Amino acid sequence: MKLKKLFAGIVAVAMMATMSFPAFAARPTPTRPTPNVGANGLVTITKNYKVVGSEDKKAPAETFNFTVTPGAKVNGAEKTVEKSEATTIPAMAANSDEKTVAFTALTEDGTGTFTVDVANLNITKPGIYYYTVTETPSNTAGVDYAADPMIMVITAGYADDGEDSTLSYWVGLHDSKEFNNKNKPFENTYTAGSLKVTKKVTGSLGNKDKKFNIDVTFTAPAGKTVKSTITYVNNGEKSIAPAAWTLNTTTNQYEATVTVELAHKGFVQFNNIPKDVTYIVEEQDYSREEYTATYEDSKSGTIANDVKSTTITNQRGDDTIDTGVILDNAPYILMLAVVAGGAMTLVIKKRREEE
Repeated sequence: MKLKKLFAGIVAVAMMATMSFPAFAARPTPTRPTPNVGANGLVTITKNYKVVGSEDKKAPAETFNFTVTPGAKVNGAEKTVEKSEATTIPAMAANSDEKTVAFTALTEDGTGTFTVDVANLNITKPGIYYYTVTETPSNTAGVDYAADPMIMVITAGYADDGEDSTLSYWVGLHDSKEFNNKNKPFENTYTAGSLKVTKKVTGSLGNKDKKFNIDVTFTAPAGKTVKSTITYVNNGEKSIAPAAWTLNTTTNQYEATVTVELAHKGFVQFNNIPKDVTYIVEEQDYSREEYTATYEDSKSGTIANDVKSTTITNQRGDDTIDTGVILDNAPYILMLAVVAGGAMTLVIKKRREEE
């Protein structure tokens, strides 16, 4: 009996000791994400260059420029540095706050990258630092530049609780409109369209073999420069190169004018015209040759990512043709002829009966 009581006591003490172990167990070491900035201190940011439009589109070569500035607006609140002994946020060293991404001419979407040197910021104290990466808009016609900046959040701290006092970096890239949308690339789009001009000749005296001269004038949007090459076929393959555009000092806009020749059923299509370029189609004066020109659709408009069109119809002569007969009296003449023919038939029949 005494042994049973002793054994029961030992078991009870063991259970109590077991229940108390968690209170003395070592706390787990918190796990931190591995710093996503390597030893070189570089953060890579992506830039997409899209090509949109109708036939034979080709984006011009373009260099996109970016700046990195201290501070950012997050959900409407201005932020610089948080949870740090640092009182100011360091700026990037001179000449390193400007970044570029260069693209050659593209017929399809392209992707490029640029890097930001975080180590170059000279952050010396742990904390959370906010920076804004902004694309600098240029003036290339047809190109939409990224209007919304990117927010770069740099967390400077220690990767572990060891003796190493070297700061590590964690970087998050955020959309300035939707802060939780991370790693969204900068997006740029080149958009181009086409213009088709068709010729028709009508009227009894219209010469369907005659070629008519038509002037087509393109005007770039205000403040824009055309770097695209516009292509077309008229008496061979031709193009409007960027150097062909001249500044109209009255409107302060760049213009380019070409003259094409079209006969009946002929057409010309201009391709790779940057969006928002305006056009005017104007046939030269053929009134001395008694041609009247009319335009189907509009003779002017603005290029988008589709095919605009206009048809010029030249009318010469009408359906009144001198045949030696007054055509207005033709029905009556025909009736008289029928009556006369009937009378003649009756006379012949009567003579035969008398014979």
